[in-house]
Amino acid sequence: MDIFCCEVKPYECLNMKRVQFWLRIMKEHSLFMKLGFACSDVELIRQAEEFYNVFEGFEKQSCKIKRDEEFMNFVCRIMVAVKNIFSFKRHVLHLIIECEIGGYNYPLLIDHISREAMYFLKLLQKIQDGEMDSPVDSIVSDNVFWLRHMADHARFIAGLLDPSERGLVEQANAFAVQFEQLQLQARDLDSMLWQFRPNNDLIRFEMDATKATIQIRDFKKAARDLISSCKIVSLIPPLLADHVLREAEYFLEVLEQIKDEIHNIDEPIIMCDY
Repeated sequence: MDIFCCEVKPYECLNMKRVQFWLRIMKEHSLFMKLGFACSDVELIRQAEEFYNVFEGFEKQSCKIKRDEEFMNFVCRIMVAVKNIFSFKRHVLHLIIECEIGGYNYPLLIDHISREAMYFLKLLQKIQDGEMDSPVDSIVSDNVFWLRHMADHARFIAGLLDPSERGLVEQANAFAVQFEQLQLQARDLDSMLWQFRPNNDLIRFEMDATKATIQIRDFKKAARDLISSCKIVSLIPPLLADHVLREAEYFLEVLEQIKDEIHNIDEPIIMCDY
């Protein structure tokens, strides 16, 4: 999707690109939830369809924004929708874990996508508050968030592949273990580097995280292509395969941004967690 015309400040163009990425993610979450509901859950299906339409509408509107003032107003309207879909996701999660509804939505999957809605909401808040001049204001916590999500993706992929795909299941599980270990290491760094500047250990860690993310990105890309050409036996629809691939590519952009930020930081920073 083309981003809006850069008659506005360059940083606003970058922010719009981020916003457009997450609008599509929220739209697709609505579809995946809808497909996972039992046919009898008519009201939940209707609400999921409504959210799909809302975020699809925002996607279309985003291409018409040309001025900073329009963009900031647009951000305010999106924030309302993101808060609503976050509440909807948590409501659905509670229904599932209380055994009040059936269907095929993993509880962890609903928790996963609700965390992404909160991440998007915090991004919108930063844009609204004008805090994007320093794009990475909590280096380690971004790693904690994304490493956990890469581990989740690997677990979901392993669970949705047919058991006969033993080699791919084994690869997916290995990625899950690798990213869970990286996430734990990131949490340790988060604790040790609180109110301190990034050090050489963090730089090495970022290189390890980048290498692992490139590997899982390539795995997801190969899996998506095989699924699209019907060469894998699985329950994974092509759109979901592409969805998790795009998120890995987004994380690589975050890691590149983190690398630049680390080299530019001269003062101690405060690490925060999501």
